[in-house]
Amino acid sequence: MNYRFGSRWVSAVCCLVTLSTVPNLALAEKADTIRLLPQNTYAYVSIANAPELADKFMQTGFGLMLQDDGLRPVLQQLFDELENVASPLTDQIGLTLADMSMIPQGEVTLAVFEQGTGLEVGFAVFVEVNEQMLAVQQMLDRADEEFTRGDRTQEIEEFDGVDIIYYDMPGNEDFVYFERDGILVISNSLPAAREFLSTWDTGRSDGFHTNRTFATVVDRSRGPRGKNPQATWFVDPISLIKRGSDDNFVFNNILDSIGLNGLKGAGGGILFATEDYDTFSQTHVIMDHPRPGVLNVLAFEAGDGTPDPWIPADVSAYMSVNFNVQDGFFTVADLVNRFQGEGALELQAANAFRQLNLDFESDVLPAFGNRFSYSTWIQKPVTISSQGQVLGVKLTDGDAFKPTFDKIVERIMDSANLQEKTFAGKTYYALEFGFRPQGGFRQSDQERNPFGAEAPTPCFMLLNDYLLISDRTFALEQAIRASRGDVATLDSDEVFKLVMETVRREAGGEPAMIGFSRPEEGLGLLYSLATDDGTRDALRGFAEDTEELAGFSKVLDENPLPPFDELKKYLAPTGGILVSDETGLHYTSLGLRSKAVEEAREKSDGSR
Repeated sequence: MNYRFGSRWVSAVCCLVTLSTVPNLALAEKADTIRLLPQNTYAYVSIANAPELADKFMQTGFGLMLQDDGLRPVLQQLFDELENVASPLTDQIGLTLADMSMIPQGEVTLAVFEQGTGLEVGFAVFVEVNEQMLAVQQMLDRADEEFTRGDRTQEIEEFDGVDIIYYDMPGNEDFVYFERDGILVISNSLPAAREFLSTWDTGRSDGFHTNRTFATVVDRSRGPRGKNPQATWFVDPISLIKRGSDDNFVFNNILDSIGLNGLKGAGGGILFATEDYDTFSQTHVIMDHPRPGVLNVLAFEAGDGTPDPWIPADVSAYMSVNFNVQDGFFTVADLVNRFQGEGALELQAANAFRQLNLDFESDVLPAFGNRFSYSTWIQKPVTISSQGQVLGVKLTDGDAFKPTFDKIVERIMDSANLQEKTFAGKTYYALEFGFRPQGGFRQSDQERNPFGAEAPTPCFMLLNDYLLISDRTFALEQAIRASRGDVATLDSDEVFKLVMETVRREAGGEPAMIGFSRPEEGLGLLYSLATDDGTRDALRGFAEDTEELAGFSKVLDENPLPPFDELKKYLAPTGGILVSDETGLHYTSLGLRSKAVEEAREKSDGSR
């Protein structure tokens, strides 16, 4: 496949879609871009009102944090350094980054669509610029200088009372633009520009709004209280791939044989600073029912959403997925066997586990309990190496799996430096990272990289009905504490309950996956990295050879960061739920307002 977009004008387009933070000056009436685009639009991103979106973002917890008096000097100097780094580009364009951020005055839409003039796809950008057209024209004049210097000639065609400016480019594409009613339109296709203008006032009768999959995504992406998203996106990847295939017939047959034609599209929307939430977003993957071929690998099942008993209450992030392992495996096996012969994948799996004296289909596959969980926990005090990750695999019966587990441990001990350790009466196994059994270099936990990060220590254990795998022993030991009741668990945390009850109400349906995170914990790691003396020394060393890092290092040296407690107060936990139904997969996520979270925190602290 071969998609052609001229690099020069694509760079210019990217400059034009920078968000604005000035008041909205949108015209009372303007063209409906959804109706201007053809039904077969393969990719679409649209911001309904760029200045409004930027303003709403600055009203979120993260946006308010960026405006904190203690952080503002740091960000201002960072922006000044960014201006210096970008000066070659801005000098060429003739506008500063601040100037470019003022260009969008309303809607900003990017689209990739079917094009029948020899191009695989057409590309268009719609930017509502209004009074900023003079600044845009300055950029376009610079572009004209570049094009004419490259022996390209500017052509002007009057169409429906509007001047279309275009340049012939290599292949079948053009660089085309026009302005009408305060909207700048840039495309790689002159015929597409004519079609936009011919339907400007009325729209296409068979426009993008008649695309059933897109209509489904839009309908399901409405926010709380029925609000339209501030930004919407959509992609039809299979149609886009087929459009770019050199042999569409053969390629289409391959897609049919593995079931990918059943993927109709994906999309969603996002809202910032609503009446109820800090952020709210939805993502929808639309598929045929029943799911054909490879899509049936996504064998998600509804579950109760209760956190696993080994998850501590103070995790920084948690995700749990209910997934039918056996259905997923045999679906993959069916696809692989179509190309490699009957029983091919089953034979490969059997051979792999035979080395452990295990039968895959009787000892291993039935042991999976169809739930996988992942968590991150940050050890205090926070350092760059404080974050540990734990993956938990639910088993149907931990005691029955014990002989299989012992065989796996025995085999690993024969080939690696596996150490048996005991914590709180529980046994786990840790692998010394980087060990070479035949001698040579061996990296211990005490050896550090230039930024002071300690080497991970992969470890695993059988904990009741779970197989736990971690990259840090302290994270695994915290999971053991939680399972014993030595520390509070996530299912007792009032903040978690509030977030998940709220997102579940908005999502509807039984969750096949739940997600929860505390952004302030991740921010704490970054803060630690930025303020650690060893990290700063290493950064100064790298900055001697890198101009960009030199500017960043200078900013941190000259502007002390405010206390972390002054920053984390702006951020509140977020949660998400995935629902699997006959139409596909639907993910809803939201972040609560800080006030609601503080009330839940007080309630949770009072109950401990």
